Amino acid sequence: MQKFNYHQHTYRCGHADLDVLDEEYVLEYIKMGFQKIAFTDHCPEKNEIDTRENVRMKYSQKTEYLESIKKLKEKYQDKIEIKTGYFHEKQKKFWRSRSKSSTHDL
Repeated sequence: MQKFNYHQHTYRCGHADLDVLDEEYVLEYIKMGFQKIAFTDHCPEKNEIDTRENVRMKYSQKTEYLESIKKLKEKYQDKIEIKTGYFHEKQKKFWRSRSKSSTHDL
């Protein structure tokens, strides 16, 4: 069995378990013997392009997301390696609008 998961969403994206807190995921992975995890919520958009509901965290949640995971990294550093990132999907119907934007502020 693999002992890592690099694709863990949080409640902020709207389609993961809405009643599970970040720390609960960490504790469950530790209990299962995992060595590494990465929280990778869908990338928030400062200038909203993808208007689908329950797909990504709000831009206003970005700082809280990063701070929450940073605290967990520090708290559980001797038990599990925790990484933070964003999942950025490429969907053909959004390519044109995304390519018109030269940058996306994170």
